[in-house]
Amino acid sequence: MASDITLSKGVRSNLLSLQSTAELLNRTQERLSTGKKVNSALDNPINFFTSAGLSSRANDLSRLLDSVGNAVQTIAAADKGISSITKLIESAQATARQALTASEGTTTYALTQTGNVAVTDDTAAVTGSTTAGNYSADVAQVRTSSVFSDNTDVTAAGELVAGDTITIDFGNGNTITTLAVAASDSVSDVATLINNASNAAGFGDLVTAAVEVGGGADQLVLTANDAAHTFTVSVNGTGSATFGQTTAAVNLLTQTPALDGSTLTVTVGTNATKTITFGNDVGEVGSLAQLEASLETADPAGSTTTVAADGSVQITANSNADSIVIGGTSTSLSTFGLAQGTTGPTNSQIAGFTGQLTIQVGSGAAQTIEFGNSATGEITTRAALEARLTAINSSLDDVTLSVNGSDFLNVASTSSSNITIGGSAAASFGLSTNTFSPTATFTANATRTSLQTDYNNLLSQISTLASDASYNGVNLLDGDDLSVIFNEDGSSSLSIQGVDFSSTGLGLTAVSGSGFQDNANVNASLAQLGDATASLRTQASRFGSNLSIVQTRQDFTKNLISVLQTGADNLVLADTNEEGANMLALQTRQQLSSVALSLASQADQNVLRLF
Repeated sequence: MASDITLSKGVRSNLLSLQSTAELLNRTQERLSTGKKVNSALDNPINFFTSAGLSSRANDLSRLLDSVGNAVQTIAAADKGISSITKLIESAQATARQALTASEGTTTYALTQTGNVAVTDDTAAVTGSTTAGNYSADVAQVRTSSVFSDNTDVTAAGELVAGDTITIDFGNGNTITTLAVAASDSVSDVATLINNASNAAGFGDLVTAAVEVGGGADQLVLTANDAAHTFTVSVNGTGSATFGQTTAAVNLLTQTPALDGSTLTVTVGTNATKTITFGNDVGEVGSLAQLEASLETADPAGSTTTVAADGSVQITANSNADSIVIGGTSTSLSTFGLAQGTTGPTNSQIAGFTGQLTIQVGSGAAQTIEFGNSATGEITTRAALEARLTAINSSLDDVTLSVNGSDFLNVASTSSSNITIGGSAAASFGLSTNTFSPTATFTANATRTSLQTDYNNLLSQISTLASDASYNGVNLLDGDDLSVIFNEDGSSSLSIQGVDFSSTGLGLTAVSGSGFQDNANVNASLAQLGDATASLRTQASRFGSNLSIVQTRQDFTKNLISVLQTGADNLVLADTNEEGANMLALQTRQQLSSVALSLASQADQNVLRLF
């Protein structure tokens, strides 16, 4: 046992010094090997535990830096998404503005209501009436082409020569032959000879010869006694210049009252006046046949005429708007039973209609057409009806009232407004009283249709892009929220609220149907895009502010970790330079202590030399 060994004072002192040096040397070696001057609570409890606390906090903050870094990247991803969405919105705005440069789609409206009762034409007709006995029916008649001087000699003017044979031929061998036997025969004598010869031949009921006296000169007139009889006259077997053949009698000139020299005028509408002069000269009328030829063959302009066998005259205007004006001398007018004056167009069908026909467009004032004969302004003719329809058309936009080609009353509209037909007179035209809605037909602009498709595709891409702007499972543009913790106990944090930046979240509505065909809809889409752009800019600014905060806190945390770690190290880390110097000093001391111990031991050994 150590207590059984007795060391000298010098040895023990040197031994203790050597042990102390060894202990210090071991501590210095430990500090150099660990780099710390406090390696356990035994070394320095205060510094050890203070350094440990500082190191623990630094470690905790270091772990938080990872989540802070993720937050930075999450916000950056959202910011990149906003930038890209902004570009898509700018493309959508360009597409919408391009649509405005193309023509709008057009909508046409059509509404037709047609009656089923034909509207008859107006007519202006004048019909004469005859008085029995005014004139005879036309018969065949032959007159001498020149007059005789009735002075007992028919040859005085060279018309006939004594001994000439006058032959009247009725056809089928029925002839009458008369001989002018004497130069002294007058025209009356010639007539008597013809009548005698006719009676002798048994043809006295076929023809009568007579003398027409006028102005000191006479004409020999041969007249068939029946309208069915025709005949030819020849002198000595050939045609005679003395006798001119005619196809009809001039009996109108021989009636009572005589028409010779009287006139009849007919004017239809604004056409030229037709004048008929009665007489026996060229172009004048002396018989019913000539009257018929004059009227029917060359009708008064704008009319159709007929002449009956009894001389009744009827004149009808061809246009339902024309009137007929009759004029002339009283003799001709009374003979044919015509009244001097104007006969306007009439329409017995429309004149029989009563009540009103009303047409109303939308909520506008109703347009009224009055029918009847009791008050001024009431419609009684087709012309008046069509004039009223024209007047109404001028006051109604996109609505046309007319009597169509089939003579039915027609209501046609290209207006978008409803048409209401009313009034008791509607049924007279076969129209239903009701409110009718137009049929709409839309024609789209192909360019706008294509641009609408492009626009909707861009909105779809905005939603897709927003859903892709995520980082580490967090998408601030798809409604996810982000919480960033800045210290070890979570008491310092930042909450970042996510947004819905899909096209719907931005308030952008896909255009459906024919939306882009109307400028108002396009402008509404542009307004939505403008609002979306403002939202993007506001949110980008908000995210930028949040990112700045997070980055600032990230830098602060890094610096704080450095401070904590530096503080912790300052408390426990050894100064290697100092410890190295200590090591050298201790090693020297150890060597010196060993020498001193050896010297002390030698002093004890000197005792042995005494023996």
